[in-house]
Amino acid sequence: MFVLGCHRSGTSLLAGIISDSLAEQKNSELPEQLAAQVDNPGGFFETRQLVDLNEALLDQLGVDWQHPPLHAIQWQSAEFLPRLHAARKTFAQQALNQAWVDKDPRLCLTYTAYQHVLLKRTPIAAVIRHPMEVAGSLQTRDMIPLAKGLVIWFLYNQHLSRSIINGDALVSYKSLVDLEENTINKLSEFITNNIPEIHCTSDSLRNNLERKVKPNWKRNNEELSRTFLPEIEWQEMAETCTNIYKKIYDSDFNIQQLKACFASTPEIILRCSAVLGWQKKPAITKDLTNELKAARIELDQLKSSSSWKLTAPLRWIRDKAKNL
Repeated sequence: MFVLGCHRSGTSLLAGIISDSLAEQKNSELPEQLAAQVDNPGGFFETRQLVDLNEALLDQLGVDWQHPPLHAIQWQSAEFLPRLHAARKTFAQQALNQAWVDKDPRLCLTYTAYQHVLLKRTPIAAVIRHPMEVAGSLQTRDMIPLAKGLVIWFLYNQHLSRSIINGDALVSYKSLVDLEENTINKLSEFITNNIPEIHCTSDSLRNNLERKVKPNWKRNNEELSRTFLPEIEWQEMAETCTNIYKKIYDSDFNIQQLKACFASTPEIILRCSAVLGWQKKPAITKDLTNELKAARIELDQLKSSSSWKLTAPLRWIRDKAKNL
């Protein structure tokens, strides 16, 4: 199964407790996971194979993890299929192993590509965290401006909403670190339903979660975003993302509510991505609707700027000269 969620949302924590629950069924020949680092003291619970393929796919698309695409990605297009077909051999062992748990936040963007690699749908366990906490954590770790962090939060969760279905698991970061009973029961049921050989009880899952949360993830991140709040230039965007999260929170992280909240892209997200110069190079896709909207917004802002108005006489002279 795959663990999905935006960067700094608790995917490592979620992957860790699921992985521990499947410990007895794990195949020792599966690829080794990345070692723990200071930003993920409990371990990443992701393999180099998965990360490398995700990075290669995003690079071919013309984006990277800090600049997720503004549209649904057509991974079945001819440009990607040779790379995906070649990856089947690399992932053959994982595809045949039910106890394989892997995680990479980039999976929010690349998940559907793996249906062409593994030739099956992989169950999703997803985690979502308050947008201000994610943006604050991204700024602390990667010096990413808060406005950009909020765009990243929105787009990752929007891509996630296109892949997750009923029967998958959606939980909140807060419910994990608070050891909420409903979340523990939801994950226990999800694991048992998808891997019948595993009888994952709520008690065992709670014990795994307690061991991981206390030493590694129980930080004061709740206060982190407030430290940087005055620096936000786009208050409207902060309010938009927070309202979306609140709707999902109030629905007890219902998957259909998640899909409804991310069914369209608010203009403030498009406006901000345009100002930040989102795309590195043209993406391989047939759907450029959002990019076109963002470009139009950027052009309108340019035309309303003082510099555009001040240089109007120069453009008039230039146009007249062309007609001489």
